[in-house]
Formats: sequence, C-alpha cells, structure tokens
Amino acid sequence: MNPKTFTGTVLDPKVLEQDMAQADTFYRIAVGRQCIYYTGVFKVTYVPFSEIVWAYMRQEDCSTRMCCGRVDIASFFLMVTTKEGRQKKANLERAEDVKAILELLRQRVSGIEIGYSKERVEKYLK
Repeated sequence: MNPKTFTGTVLDPKVLEQDMAQADTFYRIAVGRQCIYYTGVFKVTYVPFSEIVWAYMRQEDCSTRMCCGRVDIASFFLMVTTKEGRQKKANLERAEDVKAILELLRQRVSGIEIGYSKERVEKYLK
C-alpha cells in the first residue's frame, strides 16, 4: 500500500515502509519512530511526528434503548493536531489503547502536548 500524507510533508516511501514495519500497532493505528499511521480499508494515511503538536483522548458517550433495557456505549478517539491546526481523529475500541498511544507519542514526539484543555483548543485550533 502506498501511504498518503495527511499534511504537506511527504516522506520517502522506503523510509515509511521501514518505519511501518517496526511500528507498535493498535487496531488500525500504528506508531512508528517517525510517523503515526492510520490504516483504512483502501488506504494508509500518515502524520509525520515533526508536524504533530498536540494529542489527546476524546470520549463520546451514547445512551440507547434495546429490548432488554437501556445501554450506555462509550467510544474512544485519538485526536492528533498538526502545526497547521488540522485534526486527525481515529476511533479505537478501548481507552487503554488510546492511553498507550499517547504515552508512545509522549516518548517519541519532541515538544508534544498531551491531554485536552480549553487553552490548547485556543492555542492550536485557529
């Protein structure tokens, strides 16, 4: 598969291939040493670490009725924000996976801010 960049920064396909091969994988997300990869059905999108400034977990709750009663469902998303103020959103099944990805990003991305705050919204989302 030929990965496509989410930002304007294009990396060498051989570098991307090597980086993806040694990446830590969580469902459809892979965290390499240079990029984070989003794997879809027909394409792979990447965001170079040099473009990432902020990442956090977003939880969306949904309450619904079923035949047996009321059910609460939580969805967990990894939100990654670039220098350009663009956000890439990825749905993961477990909060633990999002937390593990955030910890890897903390270790691998220089200067990244982790966690949601209103101040960061004002700072990065123009």
